[in-house]
Amino acid sequence: MKTALFSAFSCLLLCSCLKEVPHHHHRNIPASVQNLAGTYSLVGMSLLTAAATEQDLFPYVDACLQDNIYHFKPNGEFMYTDAGMVCEPAKHEVQVWTLIDSKAVRIGTTMYRIEQFNGMRLALVKDTLVNGAACKIITKLLRR
Repeated sequence: MKTALFSAFSCLLLCSCLKEVPHHHHRNIPASVQNLAGTYSLVGMSLLTAAATEQDLFPYVDACLQDNIYHFKPNGEFMYTDAGMVCEPAKHEVQVWTLIDSKAVRIGTTMYRIEQFNGMRLALVKDTLVNGAACKIITKLLRR
């Protein structure tokens, strides 16, 4: 009897602790200046080749760059801050960011496609050439 009560209590406790993540955090939402504005951290970077193979670049990103802060201000100002482990030389930038539509953003003169935005996670894609081949660099950010 004690075992059954303990099992039931454990199950009840476990189920109450496993709160469901709000449904809107799983799917993309249209980006707007208001909901995109905020402070983000770099959580991943990858390279997508024309052959549709994705390579994780994050392990190759310098440690001093992995903890930097990306701040999209609602007034259109973008601030990149060298935080945490500071690089030599430290890099701080202030640029203008513009939401082109809910699927693209320009930071300075660079255009990015918004691949994912769910209010917390933001994935920005930049088209580039690597050894003459068309590729995409995907920068993955998480709201702080």
